[in-house]
Amino acid sequence: FIVALFCCMLTAPAHTVLNEFKSWKQMDFQFPSVTIRQQAIDNELFVPANIIPIDVAVDYRDSLQNTRTFVTTPRFSTGVPVTYVRMSDTVITPYPSYNWHNSHGRDCEGLTSVFRVAIDECQQMWILDSGKIGAIQHCQPQLLVFNLRNDKLVHRYRFDKSLYRDTSLFLTPVSSHCLDIFCIILNTFRC
Repeated sequence: FIVALFCCMLTAPAHTVLNEFKSWKQMDFQFPSVTIRQQAIDNELFVPANIIPIDVAVDYRDSLQNTRTFVTTPRFSTGVPVTYVRMSDTVITPYPSYNWHNSHGRDCEGLTSVFRVAIDECQQMWILDSGKIGAIQHCQPQLLVFNLRNDKLVHRYRFDKSLYRDTSLFLTPVSSHCLDIFCIILNTFRC
């Protein structure tokens, strides 16, 4: 399949055509080294056909050149080497770094499977991690908040088992304004 990012001005007339920002036939990621990339391929931890981008968030900056675009690539199956990336014209980079992604559910201190994200007016990014790879719950679902000014983790909340089921699907986090911060998350599940 083809991945394409489009952008348009909200003030443009209704008949305006969207402009393609970037497109790929397959997503390829920046790995720490060629050796690590090849190991991921050999161990079936990187299967380009398994990568499905789901959500996008834009960190608007003072100029288009400094604006950053982020995309989620949930691990609906194995073969997805990273689950949250920053995109540029030339490279797709794991966010905040490759080390946050490389455990594939063996270490719950990183990111397991990012499904939805939101960026608030305080330049904070809210990341919803399901903790699942395929149907297997490797880690507790978690909500992480990163300061986009320095890309540092400022808060992590791990969902208690009483708040989710194996079939839970947490949807888009919505946060409030900077002075009174709270987050609303929808938990859908099959009975």
